[in-house]
Amino acid sequence: MNKKLKLISKHLTDIIFPPQCISCNAIISEQGGLCSECFSHLTFISSPVCERCGRPLRDGREQWKICSYCNNHRLKASKYRFSLSYDEHSKKLILPLKHGDKTIGIPLLSMFMLKCGKDLLEEADGLIPVPLHRFRLIQRKYNQSNLLAKEISRISGIKFLADSLIRKKFTRSQGEFNGHDRKENVKGVFKVSHPEDVIGKRLVLIDDVITTGSTVDSCVDELMKTGAKEVSVLTLAAVL
Repeated sequence: MNKKLKLISKHLTDIIFPPQCISCNAIISEQGGLCSECFSHLTFISSPVCERCGRPLRDGREQWKICSYCNNHRLKASKYRFSLSYDEHSKKLILPLKHGDKTIGIPLLSMFMLKCGKDLLEEADGLIPVPLHRFRLIQRKYNQSNLLAKEISRISGIKFLADSLIRKKFTRSQGEFNGHDRKENVKGVFKVSHPEDVIGKRLVLIDDVITTGSTVDSCVDELMKTGAKEVSVLTLAAVL
């Protein structure tokens, strides 16, 4: 199909199925976008942020670039970055993506992640999505972290390592637990299936949202134990 026919086809599709905001379903100009009102309600995480945990610097340590928590605690990953605060507005983007088959916003959401994770991606050798167990994958039909990582790989050119890390145990949903129980629920459930993709490599782990960080930290443990040179974490949102 030539360019002119593609434009005609797109125009007809937009007439029959008008583009809708991926958050509120209002009619907009382009598929997979946000209306101006929903966009304005999102809380983007912007500089200055802690160089390690990625959270906003609000304790007078801007000149040091490290927050007080990270100055006194060792984190699992080298760095963490996320685009949005996980709140009532960003949930309208993430929950439909996670549970409602609403994947049309993947290109836009991936661009958000690319922007905030620029420093992580510059030297990355590969992108690894947080994996789902095969039984959970059958239930959900797809892994949203996989879709985000694949799109980021397409735009950035960084290698997409889809199956290098697997989930070897089926566990209850993290949403059923709090605090320490979340950590225990995902302890030892991940396994590196292709060590050659990990050993000596700088990797960026991709997920949709960080709550307590237990899941991504368990993944980081396994990747570092296998021999990764460095592992950073990039997510769409995080609970602040």
